[in-house]
Amino acid sequence: MERAVAEGETGLAQARLYIRYHIGIMVGEEGPLAIMSEIPSLKRNHRNEILDVSRRHSAGFEEILNRGIEDGSIAPCDVRMTGNAIMGSINWIPKWFHGKAGMATEILDEFPEILTRGLEA
Repeated sequence: MERAVAEGETGLAQARLYIRYHIGIMVGEEGPLAIMSEIPSLKRNHRNEILDVSRRHSAGFEEILNRGIEDGSIAPCDVRMTGNAIMGSINWIPKWFHGKAGMATEILDEFPEILTRGLEA
């Protein structure tokens, strides 16, 4: 997230970069990763640790969306609902992505644009 914020000139640019970098981890050499729907099956301490990281990421992404609204690059929206919709889409990728390099490239090229197109002011 820090990389996206440092590199993006506007909130919209930061959102697109964050989505690209986040997906890059999921479909890159370490991916595919486990999906978030399995968190309830973890032991309490581990579950709480994962949920804490997830909440921090969600809050950080909401800050990016707010920044975009403030700088005029993102249309006014409910940042909590918007963030949840985008993050939900991203977090579902491991359910259907099975490690094909060509598909990973397509996902990295298309998803940031698809998931942010409706945000544009």
